[in-house]
Amino acid sequence: TSTFPAIMANLANKSVMVGFNEAETTYQIWAGKGSNRDFKEAARVALSEAGNLELVPEGGQFQQDFLGEASARTKVATYGKLFSLTRQAIINDDLGLFSKIATKYGSAAKRLVNKMVYAQLTGNVKMQDGVALFDNKHGNVAGTGEALSVKAIAKAITAMRRQKGIIGEATLNITPKYLVVPPELEVTAYQIVNSTAAVDGVNSGVVNPYKGRFVVVADAELTDPDAWYLVADASQHDTIEVTYLNGVETPRLETRQGFEVDGIEYKVAFDCGVSALDFRGVYKNAGK
Repeated sequence: TSTFPAIMANLANKSVMVGFNEAETTYQIWAGKGSNRDFKEAARVALSEAGNLELVPEGGQFQQDFLGEASARTKVATYGKLFSLTRQAIINDDLGLFSKIATKYGSAAKRLVNKMVYAQLTGNVKMQDGVALFDNKHGNVAGTGEALSVKAIAKAITAMRRQKGIIGEATLNITPKYLVVPPELEVTAYQIVNSTAAVDGVNSGVVNPYKGRFVVVADAELTDPDAWYLVADASQHDTIEVTYLNGVETPRLETRQGFEVDGIEYKVAFDCGVSALDFRGVYKNAGK
């Protein structure tokens, strides 16, 4: 009796991990990762670029420079569920349904993060400056929506390259790495990325400048069938961060042997949070 719950807990833990690792999510392809040591709100601080160097004439003085900074806030919360199995159900489980149940909760944990990451894009969250993530003031949204095409992507890339640093001294020249689209635009995105010739419907003999340029990411959490995004490499520019408690990137499973009810109770819990850190590395076109 004493070893039975331990054996079942070990099986459940493995099943939860299988579900977490095999869930079909896409946020991990492009979102950044961070770690907080507790559940209190934490700051992510970025120093600005240095000011431009100025000519110092003979006998002249060097001018004092001042660095600026920008910050974003991250916070980890706990998400979870309980589920239980009676002793009779476990003993009668000749179809292996128990391990499937545990696996499903592992998948649910990863789906949660995926949903939270894309909600940052679709919900157009407010940044620390009080302005929405995608706003004309941030220079990261198309003034007029355009269908996904080579020409529309060219405009988006230009806008990202011309983004200014925190104090406005440096032109960041950001190069987007990911083309993030809803399922409705997945085929078009792959055509643009993989076609040898331009695919805008005219001048089919013109070389496609974006062949092999982007990693296409298509996800059903993007419910607008027309909107598309460009995203920079999170290792080079802050974008959306998934924050974990003490760097633990997987859910945990706790078990308790039933007393009033003959069976085992399980708790699946996941400590994580998602925050938009900076607007400069993401771009949105509402499409049409």
